[in-house]
Amino acid sequence: MKKLNSHKKIQTALQLIILIFLTSFLTAHFLSPKTENSLAKAKKKISSYDRVMKTQTLRCSYVPYAPANIIDPNTGEMSGIFYEVAEAIGKQLDIKIEWVEEATWATFMESIRSGRADAFCGAAFGFAAELKYGELVGPVYYSPITLWVRENDNRFNNNVAALNNEDITVVGEDGSIASKLAPDLFPKARIVSLPHNAPYSMKMDNVKQNKGDATLVETSVGLDYIANNSNTLKNATPDAPVTVYPNMFVVSKGEFKLQTMLKGAINILNNNGTIDRIITKYEKHPRSLLRVTKPYDLGQKS
Repeated sequence: MKKLNSHKKIQTALQLIILIFLTSFLTAHFLSPKTENSLAKAKKKISSYDRVMKTQTLRCSYVPYAPANIIDPNTGEMSGIFYEVAEAIGKQLDIKIEWVEEATWATFMESIRSGRADAFCGAAFGFAAELKYGELVGPVYYSPITLWVRENDNRFNNNVAALNNEDITVVGEDGSIASKLAPDLFPKARIVSLPHNAPYSMKMDNVKQNKGDATLVETSVGLDYIANNSNTLKNATPDAPVTVYPNMFVVSKGEFKLQTMLKGAINILNNNGTIDRIITKYEKHPRSLLRVTKPYDLGQKS
């Protein structure tokens, strides 16, 4: 019995030594720099540029918002400035444009950060989220932002500074232009925020209904509103916009190859007049959308 017990002990010890050896070997193998690099490479996502080049397809997300991206409610057919410019970019680069995701202004950056889309093919203004997490491509055109008040209210005629008063209410929505401009231009005013993605007409309705004194929207949006609501509101800053924002495509942060490729195509379309023709097609009100000045036009006398 003693010999058997001694034999079992030796066998157990040998098994333990073998187990320790195998554990050490496998640990050293899988945690070696070479293996770690292999695992890191396996986990590394393919860049959007490489994916576009491989598939010859640019996947676009968008936000339904006229005149940039228009969706026919009956047929689902797409149109608009950014829709047509994106399709024209596809022709220039000989790639297919695939419209893969309808987003909102609150979610559109996530569509490219997550890789669900290669580019946001809508009219981004280049606010903080786009600057921090994306690369801007453009501009395609500029949007003047103007101040809209009731037609009989003359307190703000070409006078944005008059907003800077505790008794003044400016209507906006969460993350709106009004809230972004307020700290610099009218910090004393009270900002009434409507729900995110509330229709722009709702902001103007609030001013019309005396629920606020003023609102700030794109000139084209304001003109569209008064075309359907005459004798209600007016543009209080017709001589000069309060500010101007660029309308941009966006790609994910660090996608410089994709950014420069798309930017190059936009330059071609701007210089050969394609973008101007597309804008003119959708511009309901003259000078409500501002063109990008061509480099060779700078400094020329009219």
